[in-house]
Amino acid sequence: MMKITEKKKKIISFSGTALSLIVLTISLIFYRREYLPWENLGLLFTLAAISCLAFCSLTVFVLLLKEKSVLKLSVKAFASLLVYVLVFFVLTLILNNVLGMNGHLDSIIGEMPANQFAITVTYIVIGLMTGILLCVFLNLVLNKRLMPLFGAILILIPCIYGVLELESIIPVCKSFYPAYRLFVSQGGTETADKNIFYDFAYSTEKLQPCDGLGKDTKIGISLAKNEREAFQLAVYSDKSNRIISAKCSDFSNEKGDSFPVRVFSEGFTEVPAYGRNIFTDMYPDALIPLSEDSRLTLTKDELTVLYVEAVSEKETPAGEYKATLSLYGDDGNEILSKEIKAEVRDFVLEEEYFPESAMGLFSSAFWELMGYENSGYGGNGGRREPLEDERQRVYEQYYNFLLEHHISPYVLPFDILDERADAYMSDPAVRTFQIPYSEDEEIIKKYYEKLSSNEEWAKKAFFYPIDEPKDEEAYNRYTEMTDYLAKLYPGYNMVTPFFVTDVEIGSGTYSSAALQSGKSSILCPISNIFDEEDFRKDLYGTLEENDDSRLWWYVCCGPTGEYNNLFVHQDAIRHRILFWQQYQRDIEGFLYWDSIYCDKGNPWETSKTWEKYEAAGDGCLIYPGRYMDIDEPVASLRLKNVADGMEDYAYLRICEEKMGSEWVDQKTAKISDSLTSYTDDDKLLQDIRNELANAICG
Repeated sequence: MMKITEKKKKIISFSGTALSLIVLTISLIFYRREYLPWENLGLLFTLAAISCLAFCSLTVFVLLLKEKSVLKLSVKAFASLLVYVLVFFVLTLILNNVLGMNGHLDSIIGEMPANQFAITVTYIVIGLMTGILLCVFLNLVLNKRLMPLFGAILILIPCIYGVLELESIIPVCKSFYPAYRLFVSQGGTETADKNIFYDFAYSTEKLQPCDGLGKDTKIGISLAKNEREAFQLAVYSDKSNRIISAKCSDFSNEKGDSFPVRVFSEGFTEVPAYGRNIFTDMYPDALIPLSEDSRLTLTKDELTVLYVEAVSEKETPAGEYKATLSLYGDDGNEILSKEIKAEVRDFVLEEEYFPESAMGLFSSAFWELMGYENSGYGGNGGRREPLEDERQRVYEQYYNFLLEHHISPYVLPFDILDERADAYMSDPAVRTFQIPYSEDEEIIKKYYEKLSSNEEWAKKAFFYPIDEPKDEEAYNRYTEMTDYLAKLYPGYNMVTPFFVTDVEIGSGTYSSAALQSGKSSILCPISNIFDEEDFRKDLYGTLEENDDSRLWWYVCCGPTGEYNNLFVHQDAIRHRILFWQQYQRDIEGFLYWDSIYCDKGNPWETSKTWEKYEAAGDGCLIYPGRYMDIDEPVASLRLKNVADGMEDYAYLRICEEKMGSEWVDQKTAKISDSLTSYTDDDKLLQDIRNELANAICG
C-alpha cells in the first residue's frame, strides 16, 4: 500500500478537523436552542465525524489520484461511508418501529416508554457500527491502531444518548419512511372479506395510518348520565381501493330506552420532523361526520379509523344497553357485525362538577374559510357589534357546540345588555362569560347594573382586558385598567394569564401572583410553572389571603416537551390527563386562548396553526365545516379528549364528596405523579375511571 507522507497527513487531518468544526458551528447556529434538547448534540458530533471521514477520503483521492492503490483505497473508503449511511437508515427505521410497536415493554424495561427504549437501543447499535467502520477506515488510511479506538469511543458515547435527525443526514429519508411504515403495518382480525382487517381501540389512542393492529375483537363503554363516551374501530385492506361503509345503531335496552350514536371518520394531518420528533408523520385529528350514504375508500395497508361516540342525557335510565356496529363491502354485503355493550351508571354529571372554562372562538381566517366576512367577534376583546342573521346563526351553532363539550366560550352570542343574552347567562352549562372591556364609562356602569342584579351572572362574568403581562410597562397598563374597573364596577372579576413567575419593577422583583393579588380575582398561571416550588408557595399563599380569589391555569403554544398540552402530535391520553393534573392541584378552571385559530394556515391542509410545528394544532380544536361542505362544526380528536378530561374531573369531584380526598388522591396518583410523569396506559385510565364510577354508585 502506498505510504502517505507526514505533510499530506497533516493537511488531511487539519482540513478534516476544520470542516468538522465548521459543520458543528453551522449546525449549532441552525438549530435554535428550543428546537435542540441537550441530548441531541449527539447529532452534531456525529455529523462532524461523518463529514471528517468523507473529507479525508476525498482528499486522499484528490492528492494521490494517479496512484492506483490509493484510488482503490479511496473508493473503498467512500463506499464504506455510503454503506454506513444506508445501514444506519435501515437499522434506525427497524429498531424505532419494531421495538416501539407494542407501546409498552413492561417485562423488559419496566416503566420506560417503548419509543424511548427503541431510541436507546437504536443508537447503541448505531454507535457500535459507527465505531467498527471508523476503525476499519482509519486503519486503511493511516495504519494506526490507537486512532480508530479513540475515534470509536468518541462516536459511541454521543450516539448512545443522541437522538439523531435522519433528515439532516439523508434529506431523502422522508420519502422512504412511509414505504417502510407500510411494511410494518400488520395485524388485525379478518372480517368476512378476507382482505379487510379490523381492531378496536380506546378513544385515548391516536392511530397513525401505518400503525400495526392488535387482535381486539370486542369493546364496551361505561358512562354516567349526561356524558359522552367513545371508542375507535381501525380498518385496513391489503388490496387497493376497497370501498366500505359503516353504520352503528343507537344504544337501546330491553325496555325500549335508547340514546344516540354517531360515527365519524378520522382525518389525518402531517407534522414534519422537529427536535425530538425524528420522523415526519401523519396524526389523526379531524372527526368527519358520516351519514348512512357515506363511502370510505381504503388505501392499501393504511388504516382508516372510525370514531364512534355515544351521548347520554340526564334523563337516560341507568342500566345495560346494546348497539350493533356494522361494516359493509363495496358490493353492499355485510362484512362485519359487532355487538357493542354500554353501561349507563346511576349518577348524573351535573354542570357544577365540571371545571370552569374559558375558551376563545375567534379567527378572521376561520370565518373567511367558512365563506363569511372577516370578523374579530369572539375574541378576548369582547366585540359587542351585532352580527348579520346567517353569521349569527353559525356563531351560535359553534358556541353551543363547545357548550355541549363542557366548554364555555369567551363571548356570548349576544351582547350582555341584550335580553337574548339572559337565557345564556342563566344556563348552568355556561360556567363563565366575558364582559367586554370598554373605555366608555357608561357602558361599564350598565354592565355592572345588570350583572350585579343576579348573583349567578355576577360570579360567571369576568373581564379579560390584558394578556400575559411580563414587564413593568405591561403592569403599569394593568394597574391603570384595574383601578379603572374598581371605580366603575365594584367587586369585578378579572383574569390575567401569566407565564413569568417574577417581574422586575423599578429596583425590586415581585412575583406575578403578588402583583395581581386583590386585582385579578382569577389567578391564571401557565401550567408548567406549577413545577416551581417557590412559585407554588407564593401562589397558594396569595389565594389564602384573598378568599374571593379563584385559581385557573392555561396552556397555549407552551409548555412543550413532556408537559401535557393539546398538540396534534401528542398522545391523546395526554390531553385527558391534563385535567387529572388540574384536579390534583386544586385548580378550578381551564383557559385556552382559542378553539378555531387558523390565521397561519388552513387546518384542513396544515397542522401549523401557530408559529412552529412544535406546537402543531395550537389554538385550533375545531375545523371549519363549511369549507368541506359540512354544515356543522367538525371536532378534533383533541377536543373530544378535552371534553373527556373534563368529565373525568367531574368524576373526581363527585367521588371526593363521597369517598374523601385521600381515597381519590390514591387513584389519581396511579395516573400522574407529577406534571411530567404520567401513565401512557389507556386501559389503566379506563380501569381507574371505572373504579371511580363504582365508588360513586356503591
